[in-house]
Amino acid sequence: MIIRADLHIHSGDDPYDKLPYTVFNAIDQAAARGINCIAITDHMQFSWKREYSDYAKKKQVLLIPGIETQIINKDVIVLNSDKNVERIKTFDDLRAYRSEKHLIIAPHPFYPIKYALKKLLYENADIFDAVEISSCYLNWFNKFNLKARKAARKLAKPLICNSDSHALWQIGNVWTEIEVNSLTIQNVITAVKKGKAKTCCRPMTHFEFFKFFVCGAFPRSFRKMYEHLVTH
Repeated sequence: MIIRADLHIHSGDDPYDKLPYTVFNAIDQAAARGINCIAITDHMQFSWKREYSDYAKKKQVLLIPGIETQIINKDVIVLNSDKNVERIKTFDDLRAYRSEKHLIIAPHPFYPIKYALKKLLYENADIFDAVEISSCYLNWFNKFNLKARKAARKLAKPLICNSDSHALWQIGNVWTEIEVNSLTIQNVITAVKKGKAKTCCRPMTHFEFFKFFVCGAFPRSFRKMYEHLVTH
């Protein structure tokens, strides 16, 4: 069977972005848009709860536990993780933690942000199971994803496309098609590692791009700056 997966979604539980929707809302949106499998990957926090998984099951959506953690200030997604993943601080820590049950993804690795892995993806290629194609691009400007594609070819890593959703409207715009025998967490992870995944990406429209930054990313940045100023 071919399923649609989005393995990089943030939620209102995210301690850094404090988004205006719940995990339940994200699951509802995924179900409504035909996404069969999602991962909630909040920044630096393992946000999985049994009630989320049970609710997703009722909606016929598979919920994979995960996190978008930071290692030496660089973003790394760890799926099928547990609370112990929050203790990881170095790439060697991650090497010691990872196992066959985990899926380690390099998110937006070449975007012009300080949290992008860039050359550290090459230097720590043994850790990563997949490279992400980001949904944040335009039809006339996509060079950062092209670098990710080049890295994936050179390192022989599968590509996946994720929404990196920070708003409900992003969920269901892009996905990865994954071939599995049945819809279980381990089957999804194993299939991605074997390259049984096909990216289904589309560029943002100019309105979506405007909405993403002007109505989302910029206000979040200003809020974080203000919170830092008033607490230090």
